[in-house]
Parts: sequence; C-alpha cells; structure tokens
Amino acid sequence: LPLGAGMHGEITAYHLQLPREQIGVGFVANGNEDAGEINLFLLLCRERGPNLHARHAAVIVFQPDVLLLDEPLSNLDAKLRQDVRVEIRELQRKLRLTTVMVTHDQEEALTMADRLVVMSEGRIRQIGSQQDLYDRPAERFVADFVGRSTFIDGRMEGPGRFVSAGGLVVACEGAGTGSASLALRPERVVLMNAAVPAMDNSLPGAVEFISYLGAQVDLHVRLSPKERIIVQIQNRPEQPLPAFGEQVRLGWSKSTGRVFLS
Repeated sequence: LPLGAGMHGEITAYHLQLPREQIGVGFVANGNEDAGEINLFLLLCRERGPNLHARHAAVIVFQPDVLLLDEPLSNLDAKLRQDVRVEIRELQRKLRLTTVMVTHDQEEALTMADRLVVMSEGRIRQIGSQQDLYDRPAERFVADFVGRSTFIDGRMEGPGRFVSAGGLVVACEGAGTGSASLALRPERVVLMNAAVPAMDNSLPGAVEFISYLGAQVDLHVRLSPKERIIVQIQNRPEQPLPAFGEQVRLGWSKSTGRVFLS
C-alpha cells in the first residue's frame, strides 16, 4: 500500500479503516517512514483502534511547520501514555518540528517540553524550563500546580525567619515581613534518625498516614496541631519504614523552602 504523490491525506484516511495489522504493513511497504514513526503510529492505533482520527497520523506524512497537540494522550492508559511520550518526543526532535502541546498533566509537560507556559484563567503565570517552574516557582499557584508541595501558612518575621500558624520557627531564604506561605517539596524533606547540627531545620513529628507507592513511600507527618507535611522517601531495603503513629524527626535546608508573601 505505497503512498502515491499528492494522495497522502486520502491514503492515510484509508489506512485508518484497515485492520491494525494491515495499517502496519502499509507503512512498512511504503519505505519512506522509519521504525520510530511506524512504532508511534501503531502505539496510537493499538489504543484507539478504528476510531483513531486521521490528524493523529497526518503529521508523519505532512510534517507541518508547527504542530498543535491538544491533550493528545488523554485517552491512553497510564502505561501506554509513558511509552507514547517518549515516542512523540523522539520523533519531534528527529523531525525538528516546532510543537505546541496543551496538557493538564504536569508529568507529561515536564517530560516532553523544552519550554513550559503555565496558564490559569487565560493569564500566563510563568514561563520557563522544567527546573525554573519546579525549583523556582514564581508564585504559590505555580508551586502547587507543577509537581507537589506542602504549604505551611504563617508569617515572615524578618529575613530568613518564618513562623507558622502553629508556632513552628523555620529557617528559610525568604525576605520581607507579613503573612506568607512556605512551600516544601516532599522529596526534599529528609527523614532522620536523630537531630543533625548541620541541618538548618530539624523538627520532631508523628506519622499519621502512610501511602505505599511501590518505588516510593509517602509519609504524612504531624509537626504541630496546625501543621502536617508530606515526606517522600525511596523504598529501599536498607531503610526501614516507620510505622503508623511512630515518632520521627524531619529535616530540610533553608534553601528547600520557598516563601510566598500573601
């Protein structure tokens, strides 16, 4: 089923009506598409079957100057979505194709993009790289939207001194004074056996909830009557997991917390 000159759109639509095996044969027989392009097409077909729209395959044939993808992986199951992310990204780089992708999946955006734009209610909140948005969010909305954060409400009482609503005194790199929120990424809080003098913040707490996620474990730790934070640790044999209700000690550097003045 070779593609004839000037017939790309028509033949592509025809391919989509064929059984899945014949779709693959059609692209192999043509000889103009490489294995990566065939794999991407078959991954999409395997999930969506005969309902796959022609536009999802047209990029392989037409190679437009700019490609718009609007939630392209929303109908795929989680495991297949991970495979297709890599396929699309590798194909996009190979074709040197400028692509604008709209997605609500933060992991998808962090995995596939060179430059990200976070928008809310029609307004741009921040533009930058993955590290810019994740490590240096410009505002609380971005810190909450991109990845996960635990927020502690309180006040900045001077440079580097944050006091929570529950009375916790936290060393940070924030400046200014007034009502504020402190954002902590769960994977950057350390579970310690004892207080470490070199650690900027070292606080006791009690484990109130445990989420076992396989490779990672989330611990919900109560630090005060008003503050509870999430700690993400790697599931390793050499690190025994605390039990529900167990007293633990958490630590983090002052550069870990991100302060947002209200």
